[in-house]
Amino acid sequence: MADVNKSPKENNPFLFNGGNDEEKKAQTLAVLDKFVTQYIYPTSDEDNMESSDEDSTDGVFNYALNLLKSFIILLDCKDAVASGNGEHLALIQKQILFYFSSISGFNSYAIEMLISTVQNEVLLSPREAHQCKWAALTNWKGGKD
Repeated sequence: MADVNKSPKENNPFLFNGGNDEEKKAQTLAVLDKFVTQYIYPTSDEDNMESSDEDSTDGVFNYALNLLKSFIILLDCKDAVASGNGEHLALIQKQILFYFSSISGFNSYAIEMLISTVQNEVLLSPREAHQCKWAALTNWKGGKD
């Protein structure tokens, strides 16, 4: 799109009038996959392109990208807790450690994530580490969360 006053022609779901619901769903999923691949989980080649001088000053893009990454990690964490997957939750704790350590007000959370990760990986025996991973999913109140 060369001009901001014109309407977008590419990836516009409202321009797809033909076809049934399955084709519309397939097109929507293709557009979402393209978006996720390009912006949320870019490959190393795209990371090198983003480090150029033009993109590094785009604060709105960087803010939106960080917001989307944080939201997806939060959804992933909620999904791991809801499904009761302790191994996946331990992996997410390693990812969340980076986010908590980068924000000054959340240092105590970063320390807890670091302690949990070090315990599970180094200090505890495999049996105790397994128990700690799965104990994080215990529902102490009963009922649905």
